[in-house]
Amino acid sequence: MRRRRSGSTSLCVRFPKNGRERLALTRCLAPAESLRENGRLVYQRKTGYSSAYGLASSYAELGDNEHAFEWLNTAFQEHEEYLLGLKTDLSMDPIRSDPRFAELVRKVGLPQ
Repeated sequence: MRRRRSGSTSLCVRFPKNGRERLALTRCLAPAESLRENGRLVYQRKTGYSSAYGLASSYAELGDNEHAFEWLNTAFQEHEEYLLGLKTDLSMDPIRSDPRFAELVRKVGLPQ
């Protein structure tokens, strides 16, 4: 993802196309901007497609565990294939110690 410098603020040039780009966007934006982006993605789900797993990943990165697990459960209900990488996804590091994470890994059927 290309970035453009404007003063001391890093601006992302385009919207993310996939989970990795969304993660990069979350990391380069301030938390308030990341939350605004999440709001846009939630709205997009009403009119088209936006990955529930991607939203969960973003909320996990922001430290909002409740929303992260809400969206992870939605991803599970929607059978999102991204859940197969749940144990190796670095964006999930902040929530790995939560008992709900181990339960989700079990429900998905990944090895413990």
